[in-house]
Amino acid sequence: MIIGVTALARAGKDAFADYLVSNYGFSKLNMSDVLADELVRRGMEPTKDNRSLLGDEWRKQYGMDIIIRKTMEKAQTYDKVVITGFRSMEEIAFSRGSSDSFYLVAIVADLNVRFGRRNELDPESIEAFTVRDDRDVKNKGLGKVIDAADQTLTNNYTAHKPFYKEIDALMQKIMH
Repeated sequence: MIIGVTALARAGKDAFADYLVSNYGFSKLNMSDVLADELVRRGMEPTKDNRSLLGDEWRKQYGMDIIIRKTMEKAQTYDKVVITGFRSMEEIAFSRGSSDSFYLVAIVADLNVRFGRRNELDPESIEAFTVRDDRDVKNKGLGKVIDAADQTLTNNYTAHKPFYKEIDALMQKIMH
C-alpha cells in the first residue's frame, strides 16, 4: 500500500506521515529527500528554497514526474509506505500507474495557521512564505493535485490529537 500526501507548506504532511509510521507500521519517504541528496552532492545547502528551485530545474530537464520516479524506486522495497510532497499531476499519474494500491490524501490548512507553524527553515515574512506556495501552485500544478486527492483532511488544529482522530477515521476507511 502506498499513501501519497500533498499539501502546501506547513499544512501537516509530516504530522500525517509520522503518525502513520508510529501507529500503522508505515515507512516514510519524502520526495524532497532526493533533491536534498543532490544539493549536498553539489556542495549546496539543502534549504527548502534550494530544494524547490532544484525541483523546478529537474522537472524542466527530465519531466514533471522525475522526483516521484526516483522516490518510487525506494518505495517498492516496502509493504506499506507513505510518501510526502506530491506537487504535480504527472507525479500522481505515475504513482497510480505504478501501484494498484495508491491512495492520495490532501491536507489543507488556512494560510495564517500554516504561517504560524513555520520553523527556522521557513521565511519570516508572510509574503516570502507565500512565494513558495505560488511557485508550487503555478509551476507544478499543486492546486490540481490537491483537487485530485482521494480524500482531503483539514488541519487547522493547534494540537495534534484532533488531527490524529481524523487520520484514524481515514485509515479505518481505506484499510478495510
